[in-house]
Amino acid sequence: MPLPTSGLPPLLQLALVLVGGIAMHWLAWALRLPSILLLLGFGLVLGPLAGWVATDALLGDLLQPGISLAVAAILFEGGLGLRLAEIRPVAGFLARLLTLGAALTFLLTSACAWLLLDLPTPLALLIGAFLVVTGPTVIGPLLRHVRPSGRVGPLLLWEGITIDPIGVLLSLLVFEVVAAGAKEASLALAVLRTVLAGGLLGLGGAQALLVSMRRYWLPDTLVGPAALAMALLVAVAANQIQEESGLLAVTLLGIRLANQRAVPIRSVLEFMENLRTILIAGLFVLLAARVPLAQMQAVLLPGALFTAALIVLVRPASVFACGLGSGLGRRELLFVAAMAPRGIVAASVASVFALRLQQAGIEGAERLAPAAILAILGTVVFYGLFTPWFALRLGLSRPDPQGLLVVGAHGVARELLRPLQQQGIRVVLVDKNPGAVREARMAGFEAVLGDILDERLLERLDLGGVGKILAMTPNEDVNALALLHFQDLFGRVEAYRVAPEGGGAERRETPVHLRGRVLFPPGATLERLAQRLRAGAVVKATRLTPHFTLADHRREHGDDALPLFVVRASGRVAVWTAELAPTAAEGDLLVALVGPAAAPRP
Repeated sequence: MPLPTSGLPPLLQLALVLVGGIAMHWLAWALRLPSILLLLGFGLVLGPLAGWVATDALLGDLLQPGISLAVAAILFEGGLGLRLAEIRPVAGFLARLLTLGAALTFLLTSACAWLLLDLPTPLALLIGAFLVVTGPTVIGPLLRHVRPSGRVGPLLLWEGITIDPIGVLLSLLVFEVVAAGAKEASLALAVLRTVLAGGLLGLGGAQALLVSMRRYWLPDTLVGPAALAMALLVAVAANQIQEESGLLAVTLLGIRLANQRAVPIRSVLEFMENLRTILIAGLFVLLAARVPLAQMQAVLLPGALFTAALIVLVRPASVFACGLGSGLGRRELLFVAAMAPRGIVAASVASVFALRLQQAGIEGAERLAPAAILAILGTVVFYGLFTPWFALRLGLSRPDPQGLLVVGAHGVARELLRPLQQQGIRVVLVDKNPGAVREARMAGFEAVLGDILDERLLERLDLGGVGKILAMTPNEDVNALALLHFQDLFGRVEAYRVAPEGGGAERRETPVHLRGRVLFPPGATLERLAQRLRAGAVVKATRLTPHFTLADHRREHGDDALPLFVVRASGRVAVWTAELAPTAAEGDLLVALVGPAAAPRP
């Protein structure tokens, strides 16, 4: 069968994929939608609908190796985010999901494929094997979009990353039985080679990286690229020993780096996070662009029923079977049961094995890939649309979180933020001063004792519903580093710090990436705010109406009134900054410091 071709030059096709993929990421951020949905839709337009991108003809023999390397890089980046401390409370449940849950998913999926897709038993077992995987290419973006609170986020991320090597290995074993009639001894040898090759190379590569970083053999500019090179090296080397064992190697490599304390890996994280965005954009656009619409029409109805069975039967049954005695509440189990999208790993394995089976003349192999792609597209679309809404209904997520993480629990911070807390907005104060934390708790605030720069603190913080960080300590260095520490979580747009005492001169000296957005109108340093509060100023919340506008507020309280926050009628919080003052309209709540102005500075 000839490959579909495109009339566009190859360079233009590649540019459309990458530029359009990044544009879809941005559009998803602007519209607050899961990026995977837009990437798949864009790929369908480029490929089967418009015919502008022909993936197989464009990449040729490089397609499968390129996908393998990209998946290895994404799994490595996912492993870098897996911290053992986050998963310890539900480690038993995770272990059951990866064993009993994987086995139940395999058996139930195979049964559904045999009944609904009318596949021969060997092919039904094979599709059941490679649809065991979920994967970080889908789970990660969806979790970042939903941001569920509590233990379910780390649990799903751990499952999504660690299930990939298990599912791929299972697929390989089933394929060996179906295509080559492998015996038990050879299957056991394949498992042993996978564990040894993946484990030894992954952990060995991590140790080599750690030694080179600890002894400063690598300049800072090469740490991220060197880590990527090591991940690709161990993936390829492990695959040479045992096919598909590279996924286990890169996963262990990432986990080992994430859970050591000898060297900082922030530069590696930043490098890999940027690369992940590009890789996911390219992979999902290219995947959707090569969807065989003509072949999928033949299995459309049974494929839709099969996908529905995966969602409403297979996943809930495996989760609830594993959840007995897990300690997770009903809402958490329901959310885990409602999150199992399949991703690029399943698509890659399905296409490779389907092609090999067709070449071997196995009957029904031509229906394998279309059915798998339908299941992948169906689960991604369903979970991408349904999961954010379901998380909200379960109370595990908040739309557009408006809570504040505040660095500093001193009296000035408490006074300025009290009106927001009274409006039901979550305010989490963090301070390493036990006295300040104790006073904040006595005043009714949620306060945490700890150093904001301690990596272990993030493991103890529940940031559900929190979408902004305000650094308000007297130490400007701590403020700058706190914003840098949490930049990946909140982004630069929602990272604020109190104005430094040095004023304009300090802003010229502080590097741009450490500045953050300066809180409140110009000159509102922590000391000047404290002076005004000591002089009798108060923080007042005023609802703006047609009869009392922002201009009326200024006339009543004078030029010395210092606006701090605006709480929209919708519940969104706008922070007044030195660079950009938010608008305040009818129905909004204006929080401002009014009363005696601070004495002039000598």
